[in-house]
Amino acid sequence: MSNKETIKETLAALGSMPYGPLQEASGVPSGSFGRTLRDLVQAGELERADSDYRLPVDEPTRAYCARCGGSHEKRGVWACTAA
Repeated sequence: MSNKETIKETLAALGSMPYGPLQEASGVPSGSFGRTLRDLVQAGELERADSDYRLPVDEPTRAYCARCGGSHEKRGVWACTAA
């Protein structure tokens, strides 16, 4: 298993974690841990929130619209096309 997969599986199992505890829990060698983490964040496979790292959260693609009572797809912004 690659270092990237190991880090992602650790976060999937334990939730968001700061740098040090994530390095310990994943067991990825310290020499490559920082570079691997940076690559995952730059690729959008991980998110950094304050001092924690986490897997990205899927955002909903449809939402209820109070204006028309329907459901709309998200395309950049939530927008109701009802007049």
